[in-house]
Amino acid sequence: MAKVSRKKLLLQLLEETVKSCKLKPEYNFDFVISFVGLTGVGKTTVAYLLAEKSGLPIFSHDDIRQFLEKHNMDKDDRDLVEWLSLERATYLIDKNIDFILDGDIVSYYQKLKQRLENQGGKLLLVNVICDLDVVIERLKKRKYGEKQPFGNVNYSASDFNTYFQRRFLHTQGHYPKDFFATINNTHDSEEQVQELWFKIKMWLKKKEYSLD
Repeated sequence: MAKVSRKKLLLQLLEETVKSCKLKPEYNFDFVISFVGLTGVGKTTVAYLLAEKSGLPIFSHDDIRQFLEKHNMDKDDRDLVEWLSLERATYLIDKNIDFILDGDIVSYYQKLKQRLENQGGKLLLVNVICDLDVVIERLKKRKYGEKQPFGNVNYSASDFNTYFQRRFLHTQGHYPKDFFATINNTHDSEEQVQELWFKIKMWLKKKEYSLD
């Protein structure tokens, strides 16, 4: 199989993104809602609940893994998945699209934050946490092929090895210190997501009134 350049892959991903999604700005404030959280804490559940409440488009690391698998590429190449995610996010920011980015962005949140700020936008970073015993039970279910409420576990390398790899990654480099919100996803998170969306709307309202 001939090696495909990253640039060509990105162009194909952007083409498929544009075809499959209605990329129409709803709020026109240039913001991205995204997450930091270990494997199995429930980031995808929070992201999809938030998408239901807000009407915002959602993009994820998992849909990039699905894209890579479809094109006979290594869907478990974390560096490639995260690079494609960052560059697609940059494209959406340039198009003035507000959206939700589902995935643990701990390794590139600073770059995403800077690119948003360069366009006058803001990264609304949400910390998703969960008790370890609950995470272990969730990862056991994934191991045996059970579906999660949202998304598709078949496109995620989410197992115990991944959990500890991500845990190590979270101890390296510049871990976020300030979050827009924290959600404890040990139990039902729907009420917390509702509170998060209310907080975002209040932030948007304040930002709107602060415009000249």
